[in-house]
Amino acid sequence: MQKSFNLGICFLLLLLSIFCINKPVGKVQADTNTKEITVLGSAVVNATPDVAVVNIGIENLNENINVAVEENNETMSKIIDYLKSIGITEENIQTKNYSVYQRYHYSDGEKFLGYQVDNSLEFKTTDLQNLSSVLTKLTDLGANRLGGITFTCSDLENYYNKALKLALENAKSKMKSLTDETLSVCKIEEKSLYSNEIYRDSAFVLARANKESIVKGSLQIEAKIEVKFCN
Repeated sequence: MQKSFNLGICFLLLLLSIFCINKPVGKVQADTNTKEITVLGSAVVNATPDVAVVNIGIENLNENINVAVEENNETMSKIIDYLKSIGITEENIQTKNYSVYQRYHYSDGEKFLGYQVDNSLEFKTTDLQNLSSVLTKLTDLGANRLGGITFTCSDLENYYNKALKLALENAKSKMKSLTDETLSVCKIEEKSLYSNEIYRDSAFVLARANKESIVKGSLQIEAKIEVKFCN
C-alpha cells in the first residue's frame, strides 16, 4: 500500500515537472522580414568669415577713486565715439564688464597701490579688411587689453544646413556599403551642436597693424547625425 502511494506521488511530480518545463515564461517574437541599420553620418563645410566680434578693455590705476573712474570713463567714451564714427552702430556695441576694486602690493608687507578700474566692451564689425588698423587706433585712444576676437559668418545657419544635407548623404553611403537591400530612412537624430560662434582667439595681443596682421582664415562648420534605415 505504502509502495503504491509513493509511486503515485512520483507520477504526479513527474507530470508537474513536464508541465512547468513546457509552459512558456515569456513572449519573444522575431520578425525575420524586418531589417534595421543605424549609422552615423558627418560632413564639414568651409565658410569664409564676414563678421568679427572684438572684446577690448581699459585698465587704469589711481590712488584717488574718483580720478580713476573719471579717467577710465573718458577713455571709453573716446573709444565708443570712434567706433560709431567708422559705422559701427550702437546696437553692435555692448559693455561686457565694469569693476572698481582696491589693489595692494604684498611682497614687502601690505602696501596700498590704488583703485583699479576695469572696463571692457564688445563690438561687431563686418569690415575685416581694416580690422588691424581699427585695433591700432583703439590702442592710440587708450585701450590696453584685448579679450579676444571671434570670427563668424552672417549666413552661418545656411552653411550648417548644407552640412546637414551632406551628412545625410554620408550616412546613406555607409548604409549601402553595409547591405545590398533597399532601405529607407526611418529616423534622423541630430548629434552636432549648432553654434553661431565658431572661432575665438583669446590669446591675441594688441599690436600695431604694421607689425602684426589679423588672418581670418576659414570656418569649418561640421554636422553630425544618426540615421536609422529600415525596410
